[in-house]
Amino acid sequence: MRLAEIGEALADFRSGREIVLVRDEEHAADGYLLAAAEKASAGSVAFQLRHGPGLIGLAMTPERLDTLGIIPTPFDQSVAARGPSMDMGDEEALARAAEEHAAAVHELIDLAAGEEAAIPERIVPLRAAWGGVLVCPTPVEAVLDLARLAGLRPMGLVCKLSSSPAGDFAAHHGLKVVGMTHLIDHCRRQAHGRLVRLPEPARLPTRYGVFSALVYEEPLSGRQHMVLIMGEVGNGSPMLTRVHSECLTGDALGSLRCDCGPQLDLALKRIAESGQGVLLYLRQEGRGIGLYNKLKTYTLQEKGLDTVEANERLGFSPDLRDYGIASQILSDLGVREIRLLTNNPKKVRSLEDGGVRVVERVPLVVSASPESSFYLQTKRDKMDHLLTPDETGPAVTRRKDFKGLLRFVILAAPRTGSNWLCTLLDSHHEILCHHEIFNPERILYARSLRDKLDLGTLEERDRDPLRFLDLTWRADFGYRIIGFKLNRGQNEEVFRGVLADPDIRKIIIRRQNRIKAYVSEMIALQTGEWESYPGMEIGKQRPHIAVELEALRRHIENNKSYYNRVYEALHATGQTWLDLQYEKLANEDERATLLQFLSAKPGVPLREATRKQNPEDLRDLIANFTELGAQLRGTELEAELIAPGL
Repeated sequence: MRLAEIGEALADFRSGREIVLVRDEEHAADGYLLAAAEKASAGSVAFQLRHGPGLIGLAMTPERLDTLGIIPTPFDQSVAARGPSMDMGDEEALARAAEEHAAAVHELIDLAAGEEAAIPERIVPLRAAWGGVLVCPTPVEAVLDLARLAGLRPMGLVCKLSSSPAGDFAAHHGLKVVGMTHLIDHCRRQAHGRLVRLPEPARLPTRYGVFSALVYEEPLSGRQHMVLIMGEVGNGSPMLTRVHSECLTGDALGSLRCDCGPQLDLALKRIAESGQGVLLYLRQEGRGIGLYNKLKTYTLQEKGLDTVEANERLGFSPDLRDYGIASQILSDLGVREIRLLTNNPKKVRSLEDGGVRVVERVPLVVSASPESSFYLQTKRDKMDHLLTPDETGPAVTRRKDFKGLLRFVILAAPRTGSNWLCTLLDSHHEILCHHEIFNPERILYARSLRDKLDLGTLEERDRDPLRFLDLTWRADFGYRIIGFKLNRGQNEEVFRGVLADPDIRKIIIRRQNRIKAYVSEMIALQTGEWESYPGMEIGKQRPHIAVELEALRRHIENNKSYYNRVYEALHATGQTWLDLQYEKLANEDERATLLQFLSAKPGVPLREATRKQNPEDLRDLIANFTELGAQLRGTELEAELIAPGL
């Protein structure tokens, strides 16, 4: 198969004929039909519909898409998709569809800003990266580069060929075949001088060592890329090299969502330790989608999408970065062979396509954080980054939404049985109940997940508690019902948030004996033993508590105010809730009501997982029992003081 010279292909393209695009002579099985949108006719559209998957991509510049308010389809999705079913043997129907689609293409070419864009069902809008194939070598950029080189308007038609090999198809139909590598070389010659090395390199001392800093500029866009050099480069030996794409949030602001900042630091450290190397800092923020769009993907990720899905939701491919500029810079520096610091095999292939030989891939692995582990898992699983499970952090599946999930919260004053209730619920196979996830001093997940779940540090939790709660809901371990207990005074923001959300079911547990609730809390504060479980050693000596009447009354009043606030908020918003009483929680009927309220499978025995430590009689706990009894004589609290059983 002979590849056409670019000049020959341009003559056909300019006249309205299709061009077949392949990678190069050795990779010519798969191909694409490319045509100038400006020259679209019913015949050319019918040809592409007949020999493709039934969809035609309409490649446009980002500026044109934004002007028309069109959300593009990611190129990776469009080439894999098939169009609506159509009998290609029905020549009359095909001709009608082709004529309508060709007319629509011309309308989109001439459409003014603010006018409504009508896109036929078989036309897929595609976004071309600025800089063409030198920046992002896909058929989308190729067809726009051909249009530019042919002097036509920058819009083109792209269609993946259904026939293989592409060379045989082109020969049968008398079409010119262009290789992507040849087109890149042609554009690079055309663009000679577009990438300018600015004069006067600067000395840049860093905490890792002293580098020489250079800047390269793309005059057409004004984008400036920085190069840091240590030691002698261009001496023929393979150079330790990092090609790093700009990430303002990670590199400069310390974002924990990604590993960009730590990777940048580690790369500089490795180059400094080597004493020789190059770091390229490329201005392609957000994997090529820009800062604003990157922040929009963050919002989508908060709703459960991963980083790839968020890009695609906005109409972008998962990764729009390419490294043609990096290849040009390295070539200008005289660097032909490199040892590349990366975990990304696509970066290796892209640099080699640009003429740089990668003699070794040097892993660049940094520690995963709870905030970045899901992102790193997505890079490994969907973007083929070479990371092991140990390097991406704990494997936690994240729910995209709460469909099919029942959420609940246990609202309680301290020492009213909330821990006991939580362990009972956690013994049900459908229910996951977290314990003290908003305890001021520690985060206690459900006992079954204590060694499997880590969603952040105390500082990260307290910095954005509602986000932490959202992460807790979305951590998917296969349970249908997920909840947690929130004690009085633990986190006001979360307290208000859960009260206001009618989709979160509310369980309110109270203790009838208010004196025992108070004494139990005093014991826990003195001993540090808030709950005990099988196998856990319990202190044998219970302290004697001197109960001051005023302190007891304040404690009772605080609890009363807390519960009143809960009930008033739920009444005001018309919500329902379940009231439970600590003293009745051992009753099977009470437990059956609880499972019914949570829509859990009935009849499942709830296992005891805690041990109650307190003696039956308050006489054994209150040092001033007799004196307190005299003070309470004739009040409603007298009966609670002498009541047996805890």
